[in-house]
Parts: sequence; C-alpha cells; structure tokens
Amino acid sequence: MTSVVAQQFDLPPELWSQIFAHLKPQQLLRIRTVCRRWKAIADRERSLWTRLRIKFPDEVTLDENFRPFIAPATDVQLEAVRIVTVDSWWPTHLTCVRMRGCHVSLESFLGMLRRTPNLTHLGLLFVEFAFGGNGGVVDFRLERLESLELIQYSDDLLDLFGRLCPRLRELSLEDDGEHDRATARLIESVQDTLQRLKLWMTPYVLQKMSLMERLQLKSVELTDLQEDEYALSLSRFQPSLEELLVTIRRNSVLCEIGTNLPGLKRLTVGLVEEDGLDFLATMPLLEELDIGGGQEALNFNGFHCPNLTKLTLDGVELVASSLRSISSKLKELKFEKCAMDSWSDLLAVLAAHPSLLHLDLWFVQFENRAIPSVSPPPQTNLQYLRIYPVTPFTNKMLLHLAEMTPHLETLALTSMPRVGDATVRKLCRQLPRLARLTLDFCSVTAACARDVADRHRALKHVQVRAKSQAKFEEIRRFPS
Repeated sequence: MTSVVAQQFDLPPELWSQIFAHLKPQQLLRIRTVCRRWKAIADRERSLWTRLRIKFPDEVTLDENFRPFIAPATDVQLEAVRIVTVDSWWPTHLTCVRMRGCHVSLESFLGMLRRTPNLTHLGLLFVEFAFGGNGGVVDFRLERLESLELIQYSDDLLDLFGRLCPRLRELSLEDDGEHDRATARLIESVQDTLQRLKLWMTPYVLQKMSLMERLQLKSVELTDLQEDEYALSLSRFQPSLEELLVTIRRNSVLCEIGTNLPGLKRLTVGLVEEDGLDFLATMPLLEELDIGGGQEALNFNGFHCPNLTKLTLDGVELVASSLRSISSKLKELKFEKCAMDSWSDLLAVLAAHPSLLHLDLWFVQFENRAIPSVSPPPQTNLQYLRIYPVTPFTNKMLLHLAEMTPHLETLALTSMPRVGDATVRKLCRQLPRLARLTLDFCSVTAACARDVADRHRALKHVQVRAKSQAKFEEIRRFPS
C-alpha cells in the first residue's frame, strides 16, 4: 500500500501538511491509516494533531490488558469508563482531559496526572473516586493547569487540587454549596492567579473571599437562584470584575452593581423586573449583554450602550424598534424564544446597524409578518444568519431578507418546510458570497444540494438533513 501511495501521490511533506490542514479531525484520524508516510507527516505536524480529540469507548475497562489505538492527540475524553490502571501507553503530551461518569481509584488517577505535566484543562463530571491507603500522597504539581471543572466532588478532592494546582486561572464548581469550607480553602490557595470563578455561593464562602486580599477576579458566575445579595456583596470587594453572570430580579441591585464595577464589560441577567433597564446607564463599558425572561414588552428606548457589540435576549417580549439606537458598535444580535411585534421593525433595526454581522432568530414569533414595500430594500453587512421559526416563516420573508444581506457567508435554516429546491436556488443566486449552507428539516433534496454546490463556487460546505433520514447529505469542497 505504501508503494502505491508513494507512486501516485509523490508530493513534498510541506504540501501534504497544507492539504491535511483542511481536513476535519475525524478525517485526520483516517488518513493516518492510509500509509506510513502520511501517518508520519500527520504525527510530526503539531498544528495538525493539536486539533485531534480522542474519545475512549464508553463503558470500557482500562487495565493492564487494555491496548488502545492512540493517535498523537492533545485532547482526551472518557465517559463511563472504569479505570483500574494506565500503562505506559497513556499519552504524555495531553493538554486537555475530560472525564464523565467514570470510576477510578485515587492512586490510578494521580498516576494519570503525573504522566501529563503539560495539562492545562481538566474536567471531572460525576467521577467516582475510590480513596484508600496511601493513594492520596502528592509528590508532583500540575504547574500548567489553568482550568478545572468539577461536578459532584468531595472535600478531600478539593483539598487535593489545592495542593496539585498552584496556578489555576479558571475554576468551575457545581454542587449545592455542601462543600463550602473546602471550596473556600481551594479558592484561597489559588487566589494569586484565579480570574474566572463559577460556583454555588454560600455565606461562608462569601465571607472568606472578602478576606482574600490578593484575589482579583475578572469573571464570576453564580449558579444558585437566591443571589441578589451575593452578587451585590461581590461587587463591593471585587471591583476588578469585568464579567458577571447572575439571575438578579431587581433593577436597583443592578444599578448599584454597575456603580461598584466601573470596568464591567459582560453581564448576563435573568428575570428583570418591570422597573425598567435603568441599570444600563451605570455600565458604560458594557460590551456583551444577555437578558433572560422578565418584563413584558421589553423596551430599550432612551437607553444607549456605546460599547455594546453583542446582545442576547431569551424568553422576552420585545419592542423591536427600540433597538435602533442602542449601540453603533453592535455586531451580534441573538434572539431565543422571543416575541416581537413586527417583522418590518426588526428589518429596520438591521438596516440601522451597519456594524451588525451576526443575526440569530431561534424560536422567534412575529405578531405582524408584513413585508416592507420599499424597493430596493436597504442593504446590511450581515455575514451570518440562522433561523429557526415558531410562527410560519414565508419564503417571501426569507428572500426579502436575502436581498438585504448580499455579504452573507453562512446561512442555517431549521424546520422550515416551505423552503424547497426552488427557494434554495434563488437564495444561492442572491447570495454570491455564501460559503456555508445548512438546511435541517426543510424540504430540500440531496440532488439540489449537490447542484448548488457545483454551480456556486463560493460554497465550500452544504449540509441537508431531513426528519426521515438517519444520516444527512454533506458536501464539502477545499478552498479554491
């Protein structure tokens, strides 16, 4: 096989590396099996194998008899795996390990970590550890570990990582606050480097954090629902915060938080009360805003966020026209499970924001779906569009929107049965820069997908999936 490949494809290794760079990770794994030369090229190029993610078979047992197929990946996932021991085959160049629902002795787990000195990300989700003997003796440290995610853990495990990971930058702890003392000890041990924290806050942890003089967090996400006072207290002793992800109900609390955090750039809140959006005036540097749920007829009239680039609204009723002047820097708009009064008002918002590049309409309803009569329609600079409608979304609405988006490069349509072959062909003619087209559960045939991919040279990727198909049609082409 090697000689046949060498005769037919005798190209310099540098050229093969450039070709392989266009492949998906799964395709990279397959080309390694073609011949020894391709395997050597793929394995030698770090830029290639750092993209690989290896997932061990579910419910397998790793013991002295296990002989895996290991590619030079840096990212490994194990799910529902029983780990008795790992031999010398365990990859030493790993930078990311994620385990879910596994069972392992602490001694074997430490052996795995000891062999991965370059580890930067570790996720342990519902992992069951067997503690016992002298397995907990730590004679090494993970100096490069930056991110640690834990779901379902013990005090002993938290104390272990306090000794193992002196340079954590990101810490995510998901439980019900039961381990608050060990949690506080871990945070204190990494306070010099910790920047991002996700946890279920308790009064004890909050009080201990307030005494940590070297702790300077950039991002905090609170996962409990009774967090108004917790978030407010955090803002008082952590003025360095730039990101806050919370579920706060009171506008007055958000106003004080904004005053306490002069550098706040990203805010995620839920269930905003009917007393308005006054808190926006206290957050002039805000770049990303995510509001979930809340008052009826959310209205941004009178509010201006000069630095806002991304706005996400989830589960709200919106006065769409109020978004026209919210920010001259807006690049991304995302609506999930929202209700708007008028389709034409939304189009006017798009036209009013030449900086807007990304629009996501996910389960959005429009009370009035009338199409504006302006001809030609105003142009936008949108490059990405995804639509998953709730109320009927007509082909006329879609084609009219396409007229407004001549720069569109990515289009994804889901559950739009009125979109058939003829509509897709019209869309491709209207969108000369379209490079990625995804049609899930529409009424488009695979033959049409192949035809538009052949006719429109800008299209690099076309995906069509029907409800009746176990698999979907996928067409890819290397950049020309």
